[in-house]
Amino acid sequence: MRLFALVAVILATVVQQSAAGVVVRVAPVVVSVPSTAIRVIGLSPPASVESLPPNSTFWVELWASNTGAPLGGLACVYADLTFSTAVVDAVPVEINSPLFPLLATTAVFDEVGGIVAAVGGCQTAPAISDLGLGEWVLVKRLEFSATDTGVAEFSLLPSSDPFAATSIVGELFPVNDVDIDFGSQTVLWGMNADVPTASFWAILSFALLILIGGTVVFPRTGARENQVSH
Repeated sequence: MRLFALVAVILATVVQQSAAGVVVRVAPVVVSVPSTAIRVIGLSPPASVESLPPNSTFWVELWASNTGAPLGGLACVYADLTFSTAVVDAVPVEINSPLFPLLATTAVFDEVGGIVAAVGGCQTAPAISDLGLGEWVLVKRLEFSATDTGVAEFSLLPSSDPFAATSIVGELFPVNDVDIDFGSQTVLWGMNADVPTASFWAILSFALLILIGGTVVFPRTGARENQVSH
């Protein structure tokens, strides 16, 4: 009877924690230049770029936050990262965050399948007990290269390595996959990342207006300006 009662208490605790909501959120952040900050206060992860020039080198960073009970702080964070092989290639180099320098396992790069397995790391001892509370923290950085123009999607999935799991400081068992929110990010290649989307459409509209008006003005070449009228 005592064993049955103990099992019932454990099950009730697991159900209660699952019902409480998401314990950990993880997000891929695409950047043209590696982030200098490793802890960002707020409810949302750092913003990703919306577009990048073709044939560019860029980075996908793994960020995480401890958003629900237990709120002991992030001890380890791991996830699998999938990517669009038709548009980008992964460079088989992982750069550790100073917050999570310990590796339960090294990441496995599968460029044919479009997945990097077991991306993440763990804290060193003594652990920072509040790491990831009310903030997003950098876990890992991966380098990629754009091979074609188009749209690429980066999605996070539960870690496929049983030894690489997400855990909370002071907790005996890792966080269940159902209690982790795995994010995704879509990026467009072929548009200059320095030009905001709104500005791009404004330039396009202006160009169409000129065309409809009947005059196209070309950029100055040397000492003269060519003008073509319809």
